[in-house]
Amino acid sequence: MGEQDDDEQVSPSECGRFAKSLLMTECTKDCERSYSIYFPTSLCDSNNKLKWQNPHNSENREEAEIVPIVFAIHGYGCTGDLMGRIWYDVAEEYNFVLVIPEGIRKSFNAKVCCGYAMDQKLDDVGFFRNIIANLTSQFSFVSDDVTYAVGFSNGGYMATYAAHLFRAIAPISGYQYDELLPAITSNVPTGLFMHHSKDDTVVQFSGCCRNSTMPVCCCEISGPPQAPQQCTSVTQAYDRWADQVNHCSLPSENDSPIISYSDESRGVVCRTGQGCQANTTLCVYETGGHIV
Repeated sequence: MGEQDDDEQVSPSECGRFAKSLLMTECTKDCERSYSIYFPTSLCDSNNKLKWQNPHNSENREEAEIVPIVFAIHGYGCTGDLMGRIWYDVAEEYNFVLVIPEGIRKSFNAKVCCGYAMDQKLDDVGFFRNIIANLTSQFSFVSDDVTYAVGFSNGGYMATYAAHLFRAIAPISGYQYDELLPAITSNVPTGLFMHHSKDDTVVQFSGCCRNSTMPVCCCEISGPPQAPQQCTSVTQAYDRWADQVNHCSLPSENDSPIISYSDESRGVVCRTGQGCQANTTLCVYETGGHIV
């Protein structure tokens, strides 16, 4: 899948926040896409010019220090501005290149969620893949091997659905429950830092499915044809990821979960898989609704 950049919107030689657009050439619908990108000041010299731009220059490749690319993926009905208000300062503090993709009509197609993008079967995985390819072809300080994603709600579904593009993902209040998880991750161990509230009524903790005896999720996530007949809870999805993707050591029936973090005041308990080939952590919140 090809792309065409609109370079008039952005100077790729400076640090800071810029708007970008691309045209997906092997595409039939909603092919012009947009995203924001933020380069932290650590990547620039005293004149605010990016260092190590050309990845085809062998000297640049040797001198450049690889910094992570982090995708921050918004939820259904939201825009990238919401993610930007949270993540621009974080990118600056922790020194990573931040990418905020914009969903068509405030939605992404993550197979089971959500909205226009799902209904039209838009290729949002291809959109993400093009962004990564564009960055790695232009800059020596990024690599497709050091690319991560955090997503909220529809963005959580999307981060999980596109997990094969990332080294690790952090889905918040949204997750995939496909039983063929190795296919989603290209059968490669992929870090998971999953967050969900027990009182989430939008994406139910018990899962989203067509089973009429189960609580209904928002935004047609529980509806046919995309929703499964049986629900997969947050805990079950985490356990599947630990087993099928990251090959964690299976606890015996008498073993208690390993608690890696807890905060009674916030009502959060995190557990981390043992013997995993990549970090595998689930944080469960007693309250917090759809925004933990």
